[in-house]
Amino acid sequence: VRCGLWVSPKASDAALNDAALALAGEDGVKALKTSFLLGGHPTDPDCAEQLDRIFTTAAARDLVVHVHPSPGAASDIDQIGTLVDRYGDDTKIHLVHLGGGMSGHMKLIGSRLFDWIEAGKQVFTDTSWTIGFAPVWLVDEIEKRGIGRPIAHVVLILGVLVVAFPIYYPFVASTQSLVTILRPPLPLTP
Repeated sequence: VRCGLWVSPKASDAALNDAALALAGEDGVKALKTSFLLGGHPTDPDCAEQLDRIFTTAAARDLVVHVHPSPGAASDIDQIGTLVDRYGDDTKIHLVHLGGGMSGHMKLIGSRLFDWIEAGKQVFTDTSWTIGFAPVWLVDEIEKRGIGRPIAHVVLILGVLVVAFPIYYPFVASTQSLVTILRPPLPLTP
């Protein structure tokens, strides 16, 4: 079993984070997932302690922090970017859905994603749920920056896999016996 644990940046959720972070060392935990859509702000002093706990736990356990951006307010890539600046040297950060909407796509592809990577930040994204032109523009920018066509194709293929895997895996499970399903890990082929 592979999973990510939801954690909250809000100080009022410290007890819930205690319970979630206590599980971070369990087999199969690969990521900590967070968002500001339900409150808090990346630069709010009230969130600083929980953010430090989330990112330092992820770094210590070699986990990825999945941050869910959204256009505007606290979840905008302008705000989420402060987390990359603060924690990206030591912690792997996944900016989900290429920055979460048109403005996020434009800001990341426009230069920020590449600037962070060139600065050595451990930041990456995916092309799931992207809008129209964004994946093609991302590939063009990768090619322009000299990374080359093979890497551009890898980015696109990974985006497709991120979208397709949750559809494929239940199909595989439906072809297995109950005994196989009850004894993880489940095979990846039917």
